[in-house]
Amino acid sequence: MLFLSREDVAFLVSMEETIEAVEEAFLKHASGKTRYPPKTQFTLPTEGWRWWGFMPVYVEGMGIACKIVCDYPENRKQGRPTIIATIVLCDSETGEVKAIMDGTYLTALRTGALGAIGARYLSREDAKTVGIIGCGVQARTQLQGLTKVREIEEVRVYDVNGEAANRFILDMRGLGLPIKSVDVKKVMESDIIVAATVSKKPVIFGKDVKPGTHVTSIGAHTPDAREVDNALIYKAKIVIDSPDAKSSGDLEGYEGEITEIKDVIAGKNIRTSPEDVTFFKSVGTALQDVAIASLVYEKAKKAGIGKELH
Repeated sequence: MLFLSREDVAFLVSMEETIEAVEEAFLKHASGKTRYPPKTQFTLPTEGWRWWGFMPVYVEGMGIACKIVCDYPENRKQGRPTIIATIVLCDSETGEVKAIMDGTYLTALRTGALGAIGARYLSREDAKTVGIIGCGVQARTQLQGLTKVREIEEVRVYDVNGEAANRFILDMRGLGLPIKSVDVKKVMESDIIVAATVSKKPVIFGKDVKPGTHVTSIGAHTPDAREVDNALIYKAKIVIDSPDAKSSGDLEGYEGEITEIKDVIAGKNIRTSPEDVTFFKSVGTALQDVAIASLVYEKAKKAGIGKELH
């Protein structure tokens, strides 16, 4: 059994490889080559919002994985990660545990990869500007992913904490893109808008979103959290990463048409006009986890990286 640390996994995989692996997992899901139980999730009955999720899955050719993940927003006050995860990868032939690996970095990476896949299929091909609300870890990998699927020319960011926006700009300067800290109204003028917040109230309003925009929401993944308002929901063509997304606060009570991203990847056409507004709601799936865990494991074995546990 191989143990892989955060440093190990960060060294092993690129965003491009992750996008390819995650897309393959969803395509296999669309073809019926998976076993995908619902996510088990709950919040602790303690002061503060402490969410836990247990996410098992089987994908043909990739194996069996289960991720244990928690979301502790208060950790940011102590300089700790708010999302902490561990992935267990098993051999589907023997049932043995093949690897245990740090999933915190991989969760951010695979989330950025799925956001990029959503934009590849749902945003206009000529989309050139990106607006981001919330400048935490998830925002970083979302932008990295978007640069792999669209020719981005300008990035506009907003965070209620101005210092967080400034740190984001410094951290992402290696992309070679003009990144500006702006007000929310300016973010709304972007071709692609990403919400990566812990907000309980909408931060994106349908009245402000221009025709042709693609919106991604990846922060609000529980019933009490919201990133977009009803006006946006009823204005947009909606795509989700999994049925779990229907339980998010953003889609609570919505009974209109919803498409899963696996069907879009498999060929279902969603954007039929340059004027369409599209909305991709992602709450995270185990499909992403087994895809990246399998990729990391194979590369680690070839490179001789990690610690063998007996």
